[in-house]
Parts: sequence; structure tokens; C-alpha cells
Amino acid sequence: MNLFNEELQNWANRYDIHTDAQFELNNILLAPTITSTDEKELLPETENMAAIRLVAPKYGSLLWRNNVGAFFNEHGRLVRTGLANSSKRANKKSKSSDLIGITNITRGSQAFGVFTAIEVKKSGWKYAGKGVGKLAEKERAQLAYIILVQKYGGIAGFAASVQDFVVIIQRYCGQ
Repeated sequence: MNLFNEELQNWANRYDIHTDAQFELNNILLAPTITSTDEKELLPETENMAAIRLVAPKYGSLLWRNNVGAFFNEHGRLVRTGLANSSKRANKKSKSSDLIGITNITRGSQAFGVFTAIEVKKSGWKYAGKGVGKLAEKERAQLAYIILVQKYGGIAGFAASVQDFVVIIQRYCGQ
């Protein structure tokens, strides 16, 4: 799935820009912008997540909460939960998204399901991955997962509102 316009894609090919770099640039250029500044409309992450899950079926998506973590069971064994959380080291490099699911896409007479990963943020969120510290590391790892999903043809992105989620779905569908 190519998310770039033709002119930008030709430029990337001409300069042999690696696919991972293209997807990262795409996420930086097309990152969700928060349009609401009314504090009454600002929602915490959990409320945004619930609102996105409620509206998702209208856009052909079925999304589940992906709880990522680790705990010791009653036998003292470490149990890891969530997708792509095979080790502490792996989880530092790539953190799977809050919502995982499938989106029904129709192209012509064909319908198919597309893996979908949405990293939900609180309203008013701005990407901090360019900085330093634990928050920046976490957001870079979240972006790495989003890029990976997109690279393999899935739908993925950061969403700080229902509108951001809709933009992510519509962008994939070419709308």
C-alpha cells in the first residue's frame, strides 16, 4: 500500500529512499492534527478509546483493546501480554497499538479484511518522539509498530480523537 502521492513516490524512488523511511516520513507529514481547543471537548485516552471503538463499525472496523504488559503468575513465571511483546528488549523497540482489529475494505467487487492498529492518545496530544526521555522512547516505539503495520499493508496510526481515527481509515481507502 502506497500512501504517498505520485510525485513524492517518484522522488523517493529516484533517491532510493528506504521504505521504512518513506513510511516514517508519511507519518510525520500526515500526523493527526488536533483541531479542538475547547477544553470541554478534550478527552482522556480511555474516553477517546471508547468513542473510537463505538464509531469503528460505521467505518467497517472491528477493534479490540490490546493490553500490553507483563506479570509473574502464581508459579513465579513471567507472563507477557499483548501483541509483539515477546521480550522487554523487543517491546522497547516496537510497542503494539492500543486497539487491534480488522477493517472491511471493498475494492470493486472484492471485499477483504485489513489488519488495523490504532494507538489512542488523549485529546490535545502532540508527538513527543523527537525528544529525549521515557515518553519520547515510548512514542518512537509506538511509531515503529505503526510503520511496520503500514509497511505490510495494514491500517495504522495515532488517534487523539474519533476524527483522527476516521482520517486514518479514509487515508487508507484513498478518500
